[in-house]
Amino acid sequence: MSNKKKGLLSLLAIAAVMLVLMLASGGIYNGLASIGRHNVVPAGNSFTAGTYEGTGQGKMGDIRVKVTLSDTAIESIEVLDQTETPDIADPAFASLPAAMVDHQTVYDVDDVAGATVTSHAIKEAVAGALAQAGVDARTLVPVEGGAAAASSETEAAAAETEAEKPAAETEAETEAAAAADSESLYADGVYEGTGNGNGGEVKVNVTVENGKISDIVLQEGHSGSGDSGHY
Repeated sequence: MSNKKKGLLSLLAIAAVMLVLMLASGGIYNGLASIGRHNVVPAGNSFTAGTYEGTGQGKMGDIRVKVTLSDTAIESIEVLDQTETPDIADPAFASLPAAMVDHQTVYDVDDVAGATVTSHAIKEAVAGALAQAGVDARTLVPVEGGAAAASSETEAAAAETEAEKPAAETEAETEAAAAADSESLYADGVYEGTGNGNGGEVKVNVTVENGKISDIVLQEGHSGSGDSGHY
């Protein structure tokens, strides 16, 4: 065989190897991209495509979402109704649904700092919608037994999530709720009260406006003094 033919065969062999490497690297890249987009849904998984709704309990009321499924993935999550405090809750509504779709998971996305209750409610609502489709929200796998079984799995996952909340956070939420409830117990008006001081009786007038104490007036002659004042 001539040197010219040998050189041509060598070039063809090198070109073939390079082509194989390019195809292999492209396949690996596409595979990794697919894993990044659908990192939870098992290969060959099959959903019942359609739209499903779910509800979660937010800080200020129910949060209702619509989840759209294709045969193999969560395609979109839309918040339909909510009454949360805008400045606090808006970051959660802006980021969590998109993160769930991007990573194809419900519970493995971080709560939004400062909006933990809203974040939990969004997850609860999405999980409830998936349960309507007969899908376990923890694994994104269709559950044998359909919607009823998936609903049971979803409730268990929600209970686990709630149990993981820091004790201090739960206590703070409870105290805030109690404070809000106590404020609503005050009826508007002016009320008089009497107490025993070092120099005798102390009388005050308490003014309540919009369910809150707005003024306290110490009446004349309290504790042997002729002064009065506002607090």
